[in-house]
Amino acid sequence: MPLHQEFRTRQIQVCSRLLAHLEKWPAARLLSERLGRIPGAPQTLVGYRRPFETLAHAQHALGSAERGGHLSQDSIRVHVNLSEQPRNSDYAAFYYLAPHVPHMKRLFDVGGNVGNLYYYYTKHLQFRPDAEWLTMDLPAVVEVGRRIAKQRNASRLRFTIDFSDAEDSDLIIASGSLHYFSEPLPAMIGRLRRRPRHVLVNRTPMTARPDFATTQDAGPYRVACVVYNRAHFIKLFEDIGYSLVGQWEAPELSMRIPLHPEHSVKTYTGMFFTAD
Repeated sequence: MPLHQEFRTRQIQVCSRLLAHLEKWPAARLLSERLGRIPGAPQTLVGYRRPFETLAHAQHALGSAERGGHLSQDSIRVHVNLSEQPRNSDYAAFYYLAPHVPHMKRLFDVGGNVGNLYYYYTKHLQFRPDAEWLTMDLPAVVEVGRRIAKQRNASRLRFTIDFSDAEDSDLIIASGSLHYFSEPLPAMIGRLRRRPRHVLVNRTPMTARPDFATTQDAGPYRVACVVYNRAHFIKLFEDIGYSLVGQWEAPELSMRIPLHPEHSVKTYTGMFFTAD
């Protein structure tokens, strides 16, 4: 990355963190909202750290500042470390899955990175001995996942780069991933000829506002994502024949959007759907 781009990225990071910290106080929050309405102020101060209409717009704003995004070695390393133990919201997922997993033979993990969920879900839930766990992700991530699975003798964990391989699955899991796709998960599932009986969504940013896109800054790399309107997202699942069984908060994750605190997400969301 050119030096001027490095400097610009650093300036955005510093301004964004400072503003997000100040917005914890009501008076500073009000000032931030007013500052965010001044033409040109958000672009100048926080650059790519603001709301956008679409995922494509957010990705365009990132440009070379993305630094590899999901394909960066830092991103892959972070997700490898997350394969060791559950986080708070996983226990709610275990609660809804527990009655069903003994009957599930095929699970499809959307955007499951290196298969990190497999390693601790199979420790906490009673899956069938012949149950197959199929993880979908980008080719470079899948390559790392296969290597780790071989090292750990995870013979039931397999990988793919094709969502159509979700055919005939008993469960689709999208944990911390569906907000990175350009298409909503219900639309992707709706094209399957044989849809899963159950769908688990976890660690997804949702609000009461209309859908919008934004960016996440992880330090050495950045990614664009979508923030869904909660009610509309549920309606999309209902339209393809699913009912919401339960939902919960994922308190381990939040999203602050500097100069636009009204768009910020206090806690991420989890949901469990079952076909009617």
